[in-house]
Amino acid sequence: MNKGVREQSARNEVIVRLAKKGMSANDTAAQFAISPARVHAIVKRDAQLERRRVKLKKKYGGRPKIEKPPDEAPIDVLVLCEQRTVGWAARVRKLTRTSLQLRMLGDLRHTRDIELLTEPRIGVRFLAELRTFCAYRRPQKQARG
Repeated sequence: MNKGVREQSARNEVIVRLAKKGMSANDTAAQFAISPARVHAIVKRDAQLERRRVKLKKKYGGRPKIEKPPDEAPIDVLVLCEQRTVGWAARVRKLTRTSLQLRMLGDLRHTRDIELLTEPRIGVRFLAELRTFCAYRRPQKQARG
């Protein structure tokens, strides 16, 4: 990920920390030369992500082994992985907005790498990171009735 994204991610982390300490949106906005509305948006997005993480942790544990949850588990479980990639949670959330509509772990597990790489939001490096947690599995053949 490029330097600008890393800097923005670090900035956003500081903004969230300042908000949690009680600094006003106006003061924070002035410090970072952004609008108070942008400060509110950053803090709101972080709060939504944190609520989602809490729900996922209750169901799947704090550091789930991604090979264990069923195919029906939401792809958001990947945000709980120990990943240091800048913007990891945002990138995982964007998987649901690809043309492949990856909503569950099974969707990712059963999609071939070549198909994933056709998506603009999935590059070689991001795919490699995804596969370290969620390996490809050949789909089971349907039994004929």
